[in-house]
Amino acid sequence: MAFIAVGIFNYLYYGKTGELPDLAGHLGAYLLVVAMGAVAGISIVYSNIRLNAVISWRKSLGVRFLAGSLVQAAILAGIVLLGLELSKGLFPEPVSFETLKPEMIKLALLLFVLIIVNGVFDLSYFSFSEYSKGRLNQLKHEREQLELQYELLKTQLSPHYLFNSLNTISSLLDDSSEQAEQFIRRLVQSYQYLIASQDKKLVTVEEELAFVRAYLFLQKVRFGNALTHTISIGANKFSANIPPLTIQLLVENAIKHNDFSELDPMEIVIQEEEGNYICVTNENRGIVDEAESLQVGLANIQKRYFFFTDLPVRIVNDKLFSVSVPLLPHL
Repeated sequence: MAFIAVGIFNYLYYGKTGELPDLAGHLGAYLLVVAMGAVAGISIVYSNIRLNAVISWRKSLGVRFLAGSLVQAAILAGIVLLGLELSKGLFPEPVSFETLKPEMIKLALLLFVLIIVNGVFDLSYFSFSEYSKGRLNQLKHEREQLELQYELLKTQLSPHYLFNSLNTISSLLDDSSEQAEQFIRRLVQSYQYLIASQDKKLVTVEEELAFVRAYLFLQKVRFGNALTHTISIGANKFSANIPPLTIQLLVENAIKHNDFSELDPMEIVIQEEEGNYICVTNENRGIVDEAESLQVGLANIQKRYFFFTDLPVRIVNDKLFSVSVPLLPHL
């Protein structure tokens, strides 16, 4: 602001006299102008900080722009009046509004333009700052999403899971080659889905249910009549979206964290709920040693949903354990 103030002074004073700027001859005037410019700059910056705390650009752009302009106009007017008083005696001619009326009109126009330019600059800075913050948050969220999905994929592609599957295939080959072939097909279908969805933020309910059916087939072969399931999802929900592996993880948790047998089988129910939700329910036979692992899986689902919606993931832990997840629109 000090440089701008010096430029305005040179334009108004030497433009009137037609002389070249004389720093030595008007040193006092220049020092006063520099001081006025510095005070104006500091005052405007401080006022902007205070205004930003009271009136947000984001919530009231027009009001914030107008308030900033009025405050800056008041600051500059006060500094000009103070400068006129302090400059008396620094110039050979008398200094007053009457003697400097043409210059005051020019000064008012220059300050008006300066206020508008400064307001536009503040708005541009705010817009760029918000864009940068938004972009950084977006990249951060995308990275967190990928990390969460990667953790899920690691469990699905673990050597232990593959080893169990190969053992099951080996046993089936001795008993039923046809069932072994079906098992292999469903296993391949499962891995195809895992690979295809690893870079997707969302998948359709139809895609997820196809994977869940394949996964349940594999578990049915393993557990036999100890495990049953019911899926009641209308076709009108198939085009809705959910994060990949959401339903499958809930089914896996039900199998992993509950005690059941052919004498005491467990049923997993997957159904739609009011409010555009899908609910996975099973009888609560929780294994105490697995409780912490269960919470990790549920936390993974909740964190991934946080990126897409404010709707909660509803968890009921009673005689029946149920988790309801909201369906999402296509991004």
